[in-house]
Formats: sequence, structure tokens, C-alpha cells
Amino acid sequence: MIDKQKFKSSKKGKIISVGPLEINSGFDLLIQSWINVNEKLEIIGKGSQESTLNKLIKSHNLNKKIKIERNNSVKKINERFQIAKCLIIPYLEEENLDLIRQALNYEIPIIGTDLHEISKIIPREFLAKPKNLNSLKSVIEEMIPMLSQFDLSAIKRAVIENY
Repeated sequence: MIDKQKFKSSKKGKIISVGPLEINSGFDLLIQSWINVNEKLEIIGKGSQESTLNKLIKSHNLNKKIKIERNNSVKKINERFQIAKCLIIPYLEEENLDLIRQALNYEIPIIGTDLHEISKIIPREFLAKPKNLNSLKSVIEEMIPMLSQFDLSAIKRAVIENY
């Protein structure tokens, strides 16, 4: 649920991605999309793919740019939302609407994959084709440099009115 209270991220922290570290979460594509990005990324979650994702980070020499925070506590995630520059949701099949709503509460820009519900809320320019590395890479590389220009207050108001 979107809260009518005025929350706003300071946007002084890292770019974050939150979710279960499982095959259909798309974190492998997110990691591979990060090669040309000059920002720090924190992936927050737990799951069976943690070791595989850490190996992928190392194999692409991204240790200084990408960290996995093995955590899924609501308190820790809320702390990250309060300072996050952006939320990236690279999911391949299912969306987490609570995660989208939480990011909108803090007026954090969202980059994601073009799945059913998110496409009703987030402008298409911020969405990549699901399961498509080149599409995700392209959206990330195009949108990340412009993060400071985005104001999500209008999207937040629309979601409050329509959902």
C-alpha cells in the first residue's frame, strides 16, 4: 500500500536491488549489465544462488562496484530505501508489487523489467524486456546517469489515487 505520508529518499546511498537470490530473480543479468556502469550496486537478499552470483561478480571483476548484502530484514531494507539513489527490479517472471510500492513511497526511481503490473505504474523508458541482457544493459546505461533529474511524486500520487 502506498502511504500518503511524505517519504523521500535522500538519494545519497547506493543503487539497490532487493529480492530472493534465486534463478528467476534476474540478478545474474543485472550483474552482467553492470560492467560499464560507474555506480555502486547493493543486492539485498538471501537464497540458493548467492554463491553463483558472487562468483559472477568476481569473474567480471566487479567486486568494487557490486556487493551482496545477505539480509532480508524489513528494517534493513527500509534503511536502504531512505538513502537509495534507485531501485532496480530485474525479475524475470513474477513482480513484487510491495517492493514497487515501497520504492514509490520513498520516491525512488525504479528501473525494472517490463512485466504486467510494473508496466502500469512505471514509464516504459525505465523498463527492459524480461530475460534480455542487452535490453536491461541498455536501460541501465541510459537511465543511471539521469537519476538525479527524476521526480516520482506525480507517479506516487497517481498510484495513491488509482490503487
